[in-house]
Amino acid sequence: MNIQDRKKSFTAEELRIRYNLDGLDKDRKAIQLIRETLNKVEIEFQRFIDLINSSFEEYPSQVEITTWFFDGIPTSTQPEFTTPSDHLGDFYYDRQTGKAYQYVYENSEYIWQEKIEPIVIETLAIENSKADTGDNKRLVFNTTPTTPYSIGDVWEKDGTYYRCRCSRESGTYNIADWIIYTSYNDDMVLLDTRAVLDQLVQNVTENYVTTTQLETNTQGIYASVAETYSTITQVEGIDDKVETNRSNIATLQINTDSISQEVSSQTTAINELGETISQINSVIQEQTSDAIITWFNQSGIQGTLDDLQEALGSDVDGEESGILGDLKTVKSYYKVALDTDQSSSHYGQTYVELGADTNQTKIRIYPDIIQFLTNGVETAYISNNSLYINESTILTKQEIGKEGIGRWVTEIDNSGNLNTYWVD
Repeated sequence: MNIQDRKKSFTAEELRIRYNLDGLDKDRKAIQLIRETLNKVEIEFQRFIDLINSSFEEYPSQVEITTWFFDGIPTSTQPEFTTPSDHLGDFYYDRQTGKAYQYVYENSEYIWQEKIEPIVIETLAIENSKADTGDNKRLVFNTTPTTPYSIGDVWEKDGTYYRCRCSRESGTYNIADWIIYTSYNDDMVLLDTRAVLDQLVQNVTENYVTTTQLETNTQGIYASVAETYSTITQVEGIDDKVETNRSNIATLQINTDSISQEVSSQTTAINELGETISQINSVIQEQTSDAIITWFNQSGIQGTLDDLQEALGSDVDGEESGILGDLKTVKSYYKVALDTDQSSSHYGQTYVELGADTNQTKIRIYPDIIQFLTNGVETAYISNNSLYINESTILTKQEIGKEGIGRWVTEIDNSGNLNTYWVD
C-alpha cells in the first residue's frame, strides 16, 4: 500500500472486492460445514462404537464383533459361518425391511434376535449407508486384527480407534493398513501410500506365483503329450505283433491236430497191449505161478521158453495144458524169459519177462505186480488193481469216473484250449 492509498477512502463494496471478502466468507462457511460434518461423523461413529462395546461387555470372551448387511432376514446360510460361538454378539441389518438383529444364545440354541431399539436400528442404518460396506460386513476388533479385513473395519487399541484403509485377504496384519480414526495428516498420507504399495506388492507376488504355476502346468502338459505320442507309437507297433501271433496260433493249431491224431493212434496201441498183458497175467497167475516158482527154485538157471515148456509138460503128466498152448503162441511174437530180480525193489523175486533182448520196451510179471520198462527203467506198473505211471503225456482227452455214474472229462478242444467238465 503506497502513500496515496493511505489518503484515499474506500467504500465497503470496494473493500469487499479488493480483499475478496465474498470468497473468504464462502471458505468460512465451507470450513463450518466441514466441521459440522466431521462432528456428525464423529457422533455417528461414537454411537456405532458404543453399540459394539455394549456387545463386547455382554460377551467379554469375543475378540471381534461383526455387523452384517444383507437383503432379507438372517438364516442359517446368510450370513454363513462355521463356529456359532465365535459370532455371539454379532449384529445383522436387513436392507429390505430396515430391521436389526443380534446373534444370541437362548434356550440352548443360537438365534438371531430382533432388536427394536430405535438407536440400534438408526445406528446400523447409518453404517449401512456408507460406501465401504460392499463386502456385506463391518468388523470391529478389540485385539490385534487378523486377516481377512477390509476398508472401513475398526480396531480399538488402548482406547484409540483405528480405521482400515487398505484391505488384506491373507497373511498377518500390517500396521500401515490402519489409521487413527480421527486423524489424517501428512504422515498418514505417507502411510496410506505405503499401504497401497504394500497391497500392490502383494498382488504382484500372487500374480507371479500364478504365472509360475501356469508355466509349470504347461511343461507338465508338454510332457504328457510327448508320453501320449510315444504310447500311440507303441500301440501302432502292436498290430505287427498281433499279426505274427495269429500266424503262430494257426501253426500251433495244425501241430495240435497232428499230435491229436498221433495220440489217438498210440492210445489204441497201448489199449491193445494192455488187454494182451492182462490176459497173459491172468492165465499165468491162475494156472502156472506155483509151478514156475517151484521149477525155478529147483533149477537155479535162467530158462528159455523151451525149458518152461518142458517143466510145464512134466508138471501136468506130459500133457499140454491150455497155458502151454498160449505160451507157444506168445513165443512167435515175443521172447519169454524166466529170471530172478537182482537189483530193484523186487530183489529176490521171480518174474517172467516179455520182450527180446534188443527191445527197448519190456514187461516183467511178478507174483504181485506187472512192471513196464523202457531201456531198463520202470515207467509204469500195475499193483493192487491200480495202474501207477511215473510220467505220462495225455494228448487229447482224459476221463475219470464211470459211465452211468458220472465222470470228469479233460480234453483239448479245436482251438487248443484245455477244458474240464462233468458228464453224468
